This record gives sequence, structure tokens and C-alpha cells, in this order.
Amino acid sequence: MTVKQAIEQMMDSVNVTDLRVGGRVTYPLLPTLFSIIIAWCAGCNSALAAADFIHLQKDQLAKFIPGFGPCGNISHDTILRLLKLIRLSESAAVFN
Repeated sequence: MTVKQAIEQMMDSVNVTDLRVGGRVTYPLLPTLFSIIIAWCAGCNSALAAADFIHLQKDQLAKFIPGFGPCGNISHDTILRLLKLIRLSESAAVFN
């Protein structure tokens, strides 16, 4: 199984409710969440570090995360807002 296939399988199994206003969503939830998780696994311990990592690695991340496209220029404020919207009980499914 390739890394991309593993991520696709995880994304298919995750059930996270997107509480954002539909017409105002720029960054798709799961691809953005997975890019944040990868940044965290790479040692980024703040939203600013994660945003920098995602921006610098956007071409590589796009190869492995389906639907990643527009996530490459995400700001640390957007990362913080997105993480605040996710219910902890739902996000735990990502790590199981």
C-alpha cells in the first residue's frame, strides 16, 4: 500500500462534522486536517509552524493528500479556527 492509498483509506474512514458556513469555505476540511496532522508529525508544535510547513511542502503534500490543492497557502489563524471547530471526540478517530 502506498502512502497516498493509506491516506485515502484513513480519509474515507474519518467522520468529522464540518461546522463551517458552506459558501465561505476555502480549504476543504479533511485534506487540510491531514496536512496539519502531517505538519504536527514533522515536529511543528504551533499553528504558525504548521502553516509554514504546509506552505513550504505544499507540492509534496499535494502528491499524497487527495483534494489538497488550495491548502498550500493556509494561514496560522485559519488553522487555529479550523482546529477549534473540530469536536475532540470526532478527531480522535483520525488517530485510531
